[in-house]
Amino acid sequence: MKTQTRCFHARSSPIHGFTLIEVMVAMGVFVMVTLGIYQMLFQSYEMVRSVRYRDAARAVLESFGDQFLRLQTTDLQGGIVVIRPLFQLRVASDMTGLKWNDPANNYAEVDGTTSGLTVTLSSLSGSTLINASPISATVTEAVTDLDDRFPFDPSYSGKPRTTTLYSAAGRMLQGTFTISYTLGNRVHTQTLTVARSVR
Repeated sequence: MKTQTRCFHARSSPIHGFTLIEVMVAMGVFVMVTLGIYQMLFQSYEMVRSVRYRDAARAVLESFGDQFLRLQTTDLQGGIVVIRPLFQLRVASDMTGLKWNDPANNYAEVDGTTSGLTVTLSSLSGSTLINASPISATVTEAVTDLDDRFPFDPSYSGKPRTTTLYSAAGRMLQGTFTISYTLGNRVHTQTLTVARSVR
């Protein structure tokens, strides 16, 4: 009698296995969730990578801005006072006054030319490149005399003055440094503008 009861209980049990459709739906949901997580992680990595390059580019601009603010504007060459190339007036973007120690070239000093000053952007740890893919960026500089354009000057016509206006503090120079680089088929550009007095 006990044997018959067990067989009857096993046949009438409500416990079932999963059907093929339920398994396929569950696997589809699992794959979609996994792909979503993977895409989110990939986008996070790209965003962090972009921020690192942006910070490196900003540091390059700030180094040139610091030079513009702190360096002596003139040199004495053969008894003649000459303006250093970094401070020579140029409204059009030019790189002839810029120099850069490029870590990708073992800190070789690179001079800018009219065709461009190329710098390498990457994450640095001491003197070792820890970023596997350094990229090249171009730095440009434009230097203008802020005293050249005075709206309250009666002869002001929107053009630079023919004579330079000096005051007790000297004259004001503005340096605009721009860096551009390509990352992910997109051109990124940053600009830093600084001004200083020159005697």
